[in-house]
Amino acid sequence: THVSFATIRYVSKTGSSTPPYTSWETASDSIQKCVNVCVDGDTIIIGNGVYKENLLIQTQLHIIGTSMDSTIIDGTGLSNIAVYIKATSFVENLSIMGKGYGPSISVITMQARNAKVINCRISNGAAGIGTRDRSFVENNIFTNLKTGINSSGLGSYDSIYIANNLFIIKNGTDCGFVISNGRRFFIHNNVVLCTNPSGSGYGIEIDAVQSAVITNNLITNFKDGMLYDDSTPRDSSYLANNIFGNSWFRYSWGGSVNIHLGTRTRLLNNILYNNGCGIEVQSWQATYDYNLFYKNLVDYRGEVTAGPNTVYADPMFVREKLPTI
Repeated sequence: THVSFATIRYVSKTGSSTPPYTSWETASDSIQKCVNVCVDGDTIIIGNGVYKENLLIQTQLHIIGTSMDSTIIDGTGLSNIAVYIKATSFVENLSIMGKGYGPSISVITMQARNAKVINCRISNGAAGIGTRDRSFVENNIFTNLKTGINSSGLGSYDSIYIANNLFIIKNGTDCGFVISNGRRFFIHNNVVLCTNPSGSGYGIEIDAVQSAVITNNLITNFKDGMLYDDSTPRDSSYLANNIFGNSWFRYSWGGSVNIHLGTRTRLLNNILYNNGCGIEVQSWQATYDYNLFYKNLVDYRGEVTAGPNTVYADPMFVREKLPTI
């Protein structure tokens, strides 16, 4: 019986660029050149440097940079998506720069089930990551983007995991991430910051999903910390142990957590502070308790009745003011 093993291949600015790129001495001078000779299961290790190119990944690979600070894929000014993942692959330890802030194109597009982007710095695009199938986005830094993650499908795609990421959104009209028309979402341990608190942006915008579990996130300085909008009752969603702060919206139908229409959502053990409104609900199906409110102009608005374990007190943060970024 013939047994084949995966191959480790190398990319470097100092190699001889001799196929099949199986040592640092013969390393490819281009990541895409190395991708093109790979077969399913191969690993590509990328040395320090700036690689001015776009990637199309159609083979199941593990692509590893030396560090997000020193291994850079620079798609600035190029015509395509910086990294297009069309096969189940892992991408990690890279700085990935898109075409530029504002153009309607993602830095990374994930169209493969179970693809992962981990430990990357993602910047310069309309969206940091666009995805519509089961995928994993963990331990990344998102900067200089109109939207950190845009996940929009046709209603049949599966779970998306968004965990342990930092989103730094510079324009108040932009959003941390936008999620719509999917089945299950798991959003945990993220920090979502806006450095210019004005405009119409949301920390998290959710529309027409089957369910979402949103826990242990810090979301601050947006018009609304979260907008949850759905016209059809679906599975219950769960918001727990989050901090929603400093939403600047101060007039009717705006607040930190804004739930519209038919969502069966539970809000438990969240902190809502210094907002125009703490929780605003247009759904009798939502339930809420064990939440803490502090310095909101209005704690509740809409179809809301405070739970018996609601707390009104200072959360005693060590530092309420955002750091200079």
